[in-house]
Amino acid sequence: MDATVDPFTFEIIRHKLFRVIDEAVITLGKVSGTAVTAEGHDLLVALYRADGTVLLCGMGFLHHIIPATQAVKHILASFSEDPGIFEDDVFMVNDAYTVAMHTPDIFMISPIFYHGKLVSWVVNYVHVTDIGGIDFGGFCPNAKECFQEGFSTKGLKLIERGKVRKDVLETFLNMVRDPGMTGLDLRSQIAADHVAKQRMNKLYDDYSVETVDAVGAVLIEQSEKRLRERLAELPDGTWHERQYLDLPDRNYKIEMAAIKRGDTLTYDFTGSDAQAPYPINCCYWATKGASVAPLFPILAWDLTWNEGIVRCLEVIAESGSLLNCQRPAPVCIATIGCVHSVNNMSAHVLSKIAGASEKYKGRSVGCWVGSLVVHTTYGVDRFGESVGLLGGDCFGMGEGARSFRDGAASGGHIVNPAQKLPNVEFEEQAFPKLFLYRRIVPDSGGPGKFRGGPTHEFALIPRTGQKDSFQAALTPGKGKHYLAGHGIFGGYPSCSADSVVFRDANIGELPPNLDAMRGTVEEALAKSIEVNANDALYIRQDGGGGYGDPLERDPALVLGDLRLGLISAQPARQIYGVIMTRDGAGVDAEATRQWRLKLREQRVGHKLAPSVIERQEIAHTPFRIAEYLQALPSNGHRMVQCTWCGHQLARLDENWKDQAVQRIAPLSSAGPLRFDNATFHLREYFCPGCATVLDVEVAAADVAPLYDQIERWSE
Repeated sequence: MDATVDPFTFEIIRHKLFRVIDEAVITLGKVSGTAVTAEGHDLLVALYRADGTVLLCGMGFLHHIIPATQAVKHILASFSEDPGIFEDDVFMVNDAYTVAMHTPDIFMISPIFYHGKLVSWVVNYVHVTDIGGIDFGGFCPNAKECFQEGFSTKGLKLIERGKVRKDVLETFLNMVRDPGMTGLDLRSQIAADHVAKQRMNKLYDDYSVETVDAVGAVLIEQSEKRLRERLAELPDGTWHERQYLDLPDRNYKIEMAAIKRGDTLTYDFTGSDAQAPYPINCCYWATKGASVAPLFPILAWDLTWNEGIVRCLEVIAESGSLLNCQRPAPVCIATIGCVHSVNNMSAHVLSKIAGASEKYKGRSVGCWVGSLVVHTTYGVDRFGESVGLLGGDCFGMGEGARSFRDGAASGGHIVNPAQKLPNVEFEEQAFPKLFLYRRIVPDSGGPGKFRGGPTHEFALIPRTGQKDSFQAALTPGKGKHYLAGHGIFGGYPSCSADSVVFRDANIGELPPNLDAMRGTVEEALAKSIEVNANDALYIRQDGGGGYGDPLERDPALVLGDLRLGLISAQPARQIYGVIMTRDGAGVDAEATRQWRLKLREQRVGHKLAPSVIERQEIAHTPFRIAEYLQALPSNGHRMVQCTWCGHQLARLDENWKDQAVQRIAPLSSAGPLRFDNATFHLREYFCPGCATVLDVEVAAADVAPLYDQIERWSE
């Protein structure tokens, strides 16, 4: 605590800073007319100190915090001398090779002056309706280089000394397909910055610039200190993660090593593939932002989200790789391509690190939203106006399971805690389309002791437009053959994503789900397509990853899932090992017990003692490794021990996976809606003593297992 600020004033100012951001976010939603902003909460508002360091950020897509910081610093460096930064200026920046993640995300940057002196900044972004790229909406699957991705600026003064520069605004709007809605996007951003500036000036009037800045400095210091203390409590070691982007032309690989030493954390992406000709690439600051974002909800959930959190993570990405691409590589699909994959990888390794601590094991979580199929639609409405819409259904996939509960259905993204699924009616009134259905998908969540949240599926048809058709760009196309929705600590991955067009579909029958749809099927992955009268566009996202061994799941929970239609009968029996009574009204406890023992024996290929059905009373050591593993001191060194049955697998300095029973299984063994293919499979690792599943990898045949290594626990 700063000695010059008393505790009561400190808390009042801290609270008011949060309210400043909240009011700006509300303004964005109320002024904007788009589903992606007003409903989906694809936005961010943050306050920055005079030098561009993060003072405070609010709820929104957290991976934009780092790029926004760089945006402020870039404006400071570029405009401070000539032409200068003045009171009531507003700047816009969206160049990915300078600061942004991709061109449709425009940062609106406003300096805050008090009595003629620059004292702080407010920044917001939204994904604007269109940016003028080769495809509508900014996600451009046809872009082969960054010059085809639409309007891009390293920094423009949109407002100079309080007056809108009509030349800049009209030049920009002249380049987009839907200037009405895109212009409204910009106005919502300007309004949000204006509200924040008013509230900050009132705060300075009440408490002085020096006092508010002193509170900000202490908040940053507190967040860094507390997060470093928390990191120091966690074990030291190296954890690995690998993901693929299975695109139509080839599979792209991202490798990651998370190195935790003391109170520091480093992500090293060395070994990831070179930049791609398809616009999934991202620039360095986008990778850094995507890496940091899961830190906030997983390890800094109760801290003030500011520069102090950011300082605790270093990121290494090779120049020219997918995660540090060089111009003119296309990047317009970065946020749902490599950025999204890095989000998931960061969340996964953080969950493994937290899961190696008895104190923080509750922070571990399966993957939220392993893959994304985002659709943007463009057409002519009933008034003859060209209109477009970024569909908001990408904001409602299943949550990952946690160590103590199932994931919620259609819960959204872990890096955007305030996100929500837009209403069907909101999108239908804004664009000439109609939802045939939108429904929860059975078996889409990853199986586990706790189940991943199920996702939803939907089908669209053209309606009420003058042309009775629309153009749809579907990106990025990953997640159909590679299951990216990983489980954790024995949990299984969620379903495959999918998107197809049914030509001359049976629309008149009003099919209620995918099984009921008929027509000529055309793949709709990573491409722009026409959806015409009598056609239907079908899209399914993936669900959340599971947590823990499915054979440990309470049979009563399995029965409840069956009754709610969240799982079907086959996985209930084959994956969860639950046998129903003959009348189907309940669980046959003894038959379930015997069947689960048989399933365990099938896993390891030999007979097991009946007692392995129940978790044994194994003495816990202070050296937790994962849900079913711990280190056991023995004869001068430590052994990796199964906490279900007590079996010792290997020495701690060895790779325990090499001593586990490994089974290669098709993807469909994790449940329906997983597409088996020749490239990817499941690697299951079972304890030889009890057949508990210790880990599950989604892997290609030509790569080594993911070996993690813990070196030291906090004493």
